[in-house]
Amino acid sequence: MLRTPLFLLSCVLVFSFSAYQCARLSHQSEQKSFEQNAAGIANDIYKDLLSIVSDLRSIGSLHQTSPNGFNYAQHEHISATLAERITAVDASVRFDHIDHIDLPRYVEELREQGMFSFQPKFIDTDGKIVALPARDSYLSVISYNPGSPSSNRFIGLDLLQLPQLRSAIKESVARYNVVAIAAPDNWVNESDLLILFPSFYGNQIPADPESRLLQTDGGYLVSISLERILKKYIPAGTIAAAELHSAQSNSEYKALYNESEKSSDASLMNYLFKPAQLDYRIPIGHSALTIYMSSPASAARYNTGTAIAVGLVCLFIYAALVSAFSTRKRSMRTLAEKDSAIAREKERAQVTLRSINDAVITADSNNSIDYINPAAERLLNLNPDKLLSTNLFGIVDLFTHPEQIGPLVQTGADFKKPTSILEESSPSTLLTKDGLVVSLQVSALYDAAQNLHGTVVTMRDISKEHALTSELAHQATHDALTGIANRRHFENSINQLLGVKSENVKYAVSYIDLDQFKLINDTAGHAVGDELLIKLSNDLTSQFSDAALLARLGGDEFGLILSAQTEAQLVARVSDLYAFFQTYYFKTEQQFFSVRACIGMTHIRDHHRTMNDVLSEVDLACYAAKDSGRNTLHIYDPDNKDTRQRQGEMQYLPILQTALKENRFILYVQAIAPTDDVDIFSPTHYECLLRIPGENGQVITPFKFILAAERYEMMRDIDRWVIHHAFEQISSFRHTIPADHRFSINLSGQSAVDDTLPSFIQAKLTEFRIAPQTICFELTETAVISNLSQAQQLIGYLRETGCSIALDDFGSGVCSFGYLKNLQVDYLKIDGQFVKDITHDPIDLEMVRSINNVGKALGIKTIAEFVETREVMQTLAGLSVDYAQGYYISKPFPLTDLLQDIQLPKVA
Repeated sequence: MLRTPLFLLSCVLVFSFSAYQCARLSHQSEQKSFEQNAAGIANDIYKDLLSIVSDLRSIGSLHQTSPNGFNYAQHEHISATLAERITAVDASVRFDHIDHIDLPRYVEELREQGMFSFQPKFIDTDGKIVALPARDSYLSVISYNPGSPSSNRFIGLDLLQLPQLRSAIKESVARYNVVAIAAPDNWVNESDLLILFPSFYGNQIPADPESRLLQTDGGYLVSISLERILKKYIPAGTIAAAELHSAQSNSEYKALYNESEKSSDASLMNYLFKPAQLDYRIPIGHSALTIYMSSPASAARYNTGTAIAVGLVCLFIYAALVSAFSTRKRSMRTLAEKDSAIAREKERAQVTLRSINDAVITADSNNSIDYINPAAERLLNLNPDKLLSTNLFGIVDLFTHPEQIGPLVQTGADFKKPTSILEESSPSTLLTKDGLVVSLQVSALYDAAQNLHGTVVTMRDISKEHALTSELAHQATHDALTGIANRRHFENSINQLLGVKSENVKYAVSYIDLDQFKLINDTAGHAVGDELLIKLSNDLTSQFSDAALLARLGGDEFGLILSAQTEAQLVARVSDLYAFFQTYYFKTEQQFFSVRACIGMTHIRDHHRTMNDVLSEVDLACYAAKDSGRNTLHIYDPDNKDTRQRQGEMQYLPILQTALKENRFILYVQAIAPTDDVDIFSPTHYECLLRIPGENGQVITPFKFILAAERYEMMRDIDRWVIHHAFEQISSFRHTIPADHRFSINLSGQSAVDDTLPSFIQAKLTEFRIAPQTICFELTETAVISNLSQAQQLIGYLRETGCSIALDDFGSGVCSFGYLKNLQVDYLKIDGQFVKDITHDPIDLEMVRSINNVGKALGIKTIAEFVETREVMQTLAGLSVDYAQGYYISKPFPLTDLLQDIQLPKVA
């Protein structure tokens, strides 16, 4: 009686166990196949992203090394090439750092380049792009490729206003690395992912994060559609998700894309065999993208009916085990099923190899070729019938430099185990007999027991990528217009020469600065100017073909490295260069130009430690040539008086640049008092003076740095700094400053001819709500004489706004009285050289008397400078001079001290 229940129970157990095992084995087989496919998919996605990152770095490097910075045409060309190669790329974008103070000039420059409606913008809460209110600075989009009506509205978008991008941009600048981030809401083309890379002012990348944050001028970004890149590689029926993990400490994973497949089968098998999930981490610069992939439902697709059928088959096999015949029959069936599975796997592998674009050649353990896929036939123009069963070493004859391939696999000891598919490899780059550039890699094939059983050679045509890389490398070291070396190549060559010591060869470096090249551009047009630069480059190359290097350093400036056996021969060579320009002419169809140049030269000697040592000397020599009246040659001599003076000025150049950039200037004031009472002063007028903090608590006065500022044309920026910060400090106390107080601000000759200065002053008066009547602008007599027409316009505008005008250093000019009646000024400041000695020099006394009388006749008040003693003050009072300024009244002191004193309540 028990046999039947036991038999039934055993049948049930066999049924259940067999159904489970069948499903498990099928699940394992599918899982293994899925893992192999998933690894290949992840590798393909990684290659596309790596190619995008590589092109983005190339764009950044090209920008950094180009002498003129950002180039619209180059960016558009590279962007189009990138989008053509990788369809997942939506766009390539350039964003630029713009200070609000320079926005009008920046808009004008963009207008000259064809962009007529540039304006900083931001995305409001409704997703609309609207004009951005004034900010200190912007990080605006200035180029969006490919352009379209929908993307053009992004031109001007300030990326700093997007919280999602602000920290990522800062991270990429600080680390000088690529950073990937999820695209913000409302981004154009519905891109999922943005990859950013920074750029910086100048040709050198700052060495530390703080300097990089200060010197960045913007950067580039590429927007990517993850949906397209994932659907390109991931077959239907999988579940894929992409999540971004930024390198910033406060960030979290964020899902960027998701595609899911829902199963309608809720059978027991769905719960027993879950689809496998694999994740692959893909590095993107300083960020990472994680790709999740799930296998198809696999064994979970088995429904209950299938499980019952499998169980019945297993019951039949179980019953057949009773007899030897059943056992033999089951064994034969199992063997046949395995053979069928192997055949299917082989067919699947061959179909895969036939469909991929990479060329593949495989060989057995004896290096006998046993398979060539169609891509290899096309790439190498092979006849597979003739190559099959031939030795693998025969493929070396297909390349022009086969020795680069290296040893093929002969024994298992020749290869290490394959590394992770996501790690970068270093395949050989070879040239085929047909001229194609091919990336080739040789790998070992191992069985499950890690025994070597063959070799696989994979190849890929990288001709286009190689051509683009070569083009970028050439552009990085050569001038785009003339084709000769650029500044970067020139400076690198000097660095290399500093390490060369030879008794038989001497080197010298020369700067060539064309005279009045701007005149040719203005009269004949920039196209003719470019034609001149190209022809001159060719002629110099032919004339000095044995020179070490000729380079265009930018604009109309060239550099030449000369070599000879002695320094005397170097001097003779540079003299030949000077003679070349004395007879050089450039002729167009309508015009004829004589081309002359200022030439400076210095020898490369043992005391030079860095490239900057050499360049500073040749720069001094070239400036000395310019100061000598143009069309001259100057050879650097450290003992020359003018050279020492210019070196002294140059030492203040970095101090001035740092002071401007870091706001390190200090505003001082000096009182100007009426001469009514010789001993009791009640100043109502103060002149703003500039100082720079030095070492040991000392301050640097303008006497030391003003010549450097004028020589290197920095006075315009310095004047604007003074106006801004003086107005800012005065504004803080404007309610307590008496109505009769005046603050004088000096304007240089460079500012006197600046057409944009009046609008700048008006904007600052409005910004800080300054009463114009409290401000007096001082212009020197020499600056007014040199630019009389423009100075008259500036004076007229400032007086219309309500500001007063003082003419400084009056009397130092040669025709002071002749033009004074045509200038509408409120004050004459009598030059201190006439004032300081009036108590014992009768000529100085009469000069001061004459100037004061003329001023009175014209209704102009007079101010005497350099008043240092009581006797001088008494004499000025006797002459009825209105005001006095000098150490007798007050030494200069910080403006903040004066404003604090004005704010303090007066105690009777």
